[in-house]
Amino acid sequence: MILCALKNKKIAAVLDVFKNEPSINSKFVELDNVLLSPYCGASTINAINRMGIMVIEGLISILEEKNLNI
Repeated sequence: MILCALKNKKIAAVLDVFKNEPSINSKFVELDNVLLSPYCGASTINAINRMGIMVIEGLISILEEKNLNI
């Protein structure tokens, strides 16, 4: 259904997540109203730094809630 709408130029799309990555359905590659991008939403410096902070915050939260005898 989506592919049909794209082929008929009823819609355009920017796609960055694919069902069978890294393979991409060649039917999408052939369309000039589709922009394909590798999934890299978390690849910015700020996003990577924030992910590191979130990991540490999660670990602290777990350790504070548990009475661990280490």
